[in-house]
Amino acid sequence: TALEIESTTALGTALLIDQDVNRNALEIDTEATSYAGIQLTAPTMTIGNVFHVYSCNSLTAGRIMYLQSDSSDTSSRKLVDIVNDNTAATGATAVHIQQDSTGSALTAIGAAGSGSASGAVMKLQTSETTVVDGDYLGRIEFSAPSEASGTDAILAGAAIWAEADDTFAADNNSTELVFGTNTSAAYTERMRIDSSGRVGIGSSNPSDYNSFADDLVVA
Repeated sequence: TALEIESTTALGTALLIDQDVNRNALEIDTEATSYAGIQLTAPTMTIGNVFHVYSCNSLTAGRIMYLQSDSSDTSSRKLVDIVNDNTAATGATAVHIQQDSTGSALTAIGAAGSGSASGAVMKLQTSETTVVDGDYLGRIEFSAPSEASGTDAILAGAAIWAEADDTFAADNNSTELVFGTNTSAAYTERMRIDSSGRVGIGSSNPSDYNSFADDLVVA
C-alpha cells in the first residue's frame, strides 16, 4: 500500500483537501489494467452516502460529474454499470433522478446517421433465462407518488409493457405490447397489440386485426 490513512475517532475528517486556486484538487493517474482506479468499500454503511457530491451551487455550464471514454474497441461493454445483486431488495431503486425544474429529467442522445443508425436507443430487458407466455420483458409506469391525497392517488395509474406471447425458443420471441390505465386503482389492461399485429381494445385476445370488447362508436 502506497498510502494508508486510518481514523479511529468520530471527530474530524480523515483526509481533507482544500484547493483555493483554479486547478485540480486531486488527480489520480493509474497504470492498472484490471483493477479499479478508485475503490470505495463501506461494509457497515446503513443510511449514509457511500459517495456524496454536494454544494455545486455555482454551476452554470459545468457538470457535477463527467465520464468519458474514447476507446474504439467494438466489444460489448457497459460504460456505467449499476448492479443490485440481492433479489430480496425489492424496494431498492437502481437509479433515481429528481428534477425540480421544468427541464428534462433524462436526455439520451444517439449517434449521428440515417435510418436505424440515427437516434438514441433505450432498451428494457429481462434477466429471465427461460421466458414463458405472460412474462414481462419490460414495463414503463406512470404515477404521482408525492400526491398529498394518498391511497389511490399515489398508485401507478397508467403503464405500457411488453409481454411474452409464448414460450421463447431459438425460433420464437412472440411478444405483445400492452397499454393499461385506470380511474381509481392501479392500472389495468385496456389495449393490446399482439405478436401478429392484431389490436384488441378491451380484449386481451384479439381475434382480428381490430377487436373491440364493446361496440365501436365513431363521432
